[in-house]
This record gives sequence, C-alpha cells and structure tokens, in this order.
Amino acid sequence: MSSRGGILIVGVGSFHGDDRVGWYVARRLIETGIESAEVRVRTAQVPLDLMNWIGDFETLHVVDACASDFAGPCWRRIDCSDTAEGTGADNSLRIVTRHASGTHGWSLPDVLDLARRLGQLPSRVVVWAVESSQFEPGTEIANRVVDAANEVIESLSTEVRASLIAQQGVLECMKSPS
Repeated sequence: MSSRGGILIVGVGSFHGDDRVGWYVARRLIETGIESAEVRVRTAQVPLDLMNWIGDFETLHVVDACASDFAGPCWRRIDCSDTAEGTGADNSLRIVTRHASGTHGWSLPDVLDLARRLGQLPSRVVVWAVESSQFEPGTEIANRVVDAANEVIESLSTEVRASLIAQQGVLECMKSPS
C-alpha cells in the first residue's frame, strides 16, 4: 500500500511483574521525545490491539516480555520482515510461543500472521523480546528486566533515529534536480 509511512512502536504488557516491560519501554521512549509526525508510540494489553494501528505504518517495532530462566539482563532483536513465517534472513530466530494463549489471549505470532493474511502487516516488522521470568499478579518488574529494557530503549532509539535520517536523505535526493 503506497500510502503507508512512518514508524509505529508498541509496548505490549500487563500488570503482572516482568510482563510490564513493554509498557515500561513505551513510556520511557515517549519521555525521550521520540514521537513525531513520523513516529508513534502506543501501549497494548494484548497483541491483538496491534490490529487497530498497524495498517497505516511502513515499520512496526513491538516490545514484549518473553519467558526465560536466564539470570542476567538479556533481550533479542528479531527481524520478522524477511519471510512470512517470522524468521530473520539467517533463518536462525523464530518467534515461538510456549503456550497457545500466553498472558494475552492471542499470541504475537498469531497476530502478525493474521495481519499478513489481511494485507495489513507493515513491510518491516521488528520484535524486541526481553527475557523475563516473573509474571505473577501484583509483583513488580525485576531490576534485571529493567536493565535489559534500558538497553532495548537505547538500541531501538538509535535504530529509529537512523531510519528517520536515512528517509530524510532519500527525500532530499528526490527533491534535488538531476
């Protein structure tokens, strides 16, 4: 769809411990002033909420917790743009859900597949998965998850700003007389 443009960043989360990480990242990104005419940041309680927003965007970044027993701060950047099955170019990373419904109802891979089938999936999709282990109601986000989230914020901000600079360069070249 040629009318698509811009970047959408969505933090998926809930009120259950480390599952707050997507919301944390979204809130902190908004505080940095990253939002503009080209960049929007949203929070979602369930991945299915993405379907309300993604149709108008060229690029989608999703930040969400992923279950892990890893002790240190760790996160993964998964580029899902290369194939419909959600693998990167090297075919080494795949978004997999351990449970059919997880904490959100529809899994993120299911929502991305639905968007693809409906022709609504942005041409570029990146998932930022923050490894987490504490999902009990009423618990706070763990310090190690906050540390990983802060790394995601830095990397994601850098990637978005670089993309905007590249887009601006292309637009300037298109304006220049030959």
